[in-house]
Amino acid sequence: MPVTLAQIAHAARVAKSTASLALRNIGNVDARTRQRVLRAAEKLGYRPNPLVNALMMQVRTRASPRNRPTIGFVNTWGPPAQEPPGIWNVICSYQAGARERAEELGFDFETISFQPEAMTDQRLGQILVARGIEGLVIAPLHSPFFRWNMNWAPFAVAAIGYFEANAGLSRVFYDYCYCVHEVLLRLERLGYRRVGMHIGRADEERSRGLWTAGFLHYFDRCPTAMRAVPFPGIDEYDREKFLAWFRAHRPDAILGWGDETLHWLAEIGVAVPDEVGFVSLAHRMTRLPCTGYDHRLEVVGRVAADVVVGQLYRGERGLPVLPQTTLVEGRWQDGPTTSERRRPR
Repeated sequence: MPVTLAQIAHAARVAKSTASLALRNIGNVDARTRQRVLRAAEKLGYRPNPLVNALMMQVRTRASPRNRPTIGFVNTWGPPAQEPPGIWNVICSYQAGARERAEELGFDFETISFQPEAMTDQRLGQILVARGIEGLVIAPLHSPFFRWNMNWAPFAVAAIGYFEANAGLSRVFYDYCYCVHEVLLRLERLGYRRVGMHIGRADEERSRGLWTAGFLHYFDRCPTAMRAVPFPGIDEYDREKFLAWFRAHRPDAILGWGDETLHWLAEIGVAVPDEVGFVSLAHRMTRLPCTGYDHRLEVVGRVAADVVVGQLYRGERGLPVLPQTTLVEGRWQDGPTTSERRRPR
């Protein structure tokens, strides 16, 4: 016979409503009571029915707007006027994808601006609970050195990005290594032979070194006629250091980040793509027309929302026992900063 809610409540010495909330990890049930309910359920051999959980969640999402569950999109970047336009294009793309998918599945969606210097994340968590937000998509963090200290127990959560602060959460992001391999393969087919990469330390920190890992792995493991040009070794995007590196090594193609590289090359009279090719690894952040790699940021946002909804359907809240990382493949975008290289016969 299946274990009933009444049996669990009786064994834990709580009301049925309290047992129900504790089993679903929602409401204001204190941690000690919840653990007592979970221990009683485990001792009785209780197993939740995932189909019933999914059905009840669907009933809630089809209810009146006042009663629908809400997914929040947490953004730590400042107002648009204070941030580079390219950054806001990226954040808005993630947000649009997450919103679209959440609303397709019947959830409300709300954007939450969180500035760590103005509010603690513990206070943020209290506000989110008070507003009835049950699921969270965490946008890429403004600072790669920020560390969360929030109580995740009330929420289903997915983070966008590889930040160390998000360790312990399930994460969704684009596939760095696949991106770099695809770009290098395309450049090789176009006839480029001396390829360098120009990435600042902060962007490397955000990727946890995966840009460089993908670049070096390609040349270490894949048969190639190309040669890797030594890295600039810069902390950030510095014009003089970049130009010194470029003049010393003369790559015929550069994997880079954005407009600065193209501006600096133009300032010293280097013709792109006639003398050197350029591929942006952050195509959505580049305002100048260029060849690049589209990470399909809206798709990343949609997948993050899917991860959160899946947790809600399964009744999973808080830090997962086994965090999962989902990678989304991007796609090459042809542009005017690369061309087919003719080789002497």
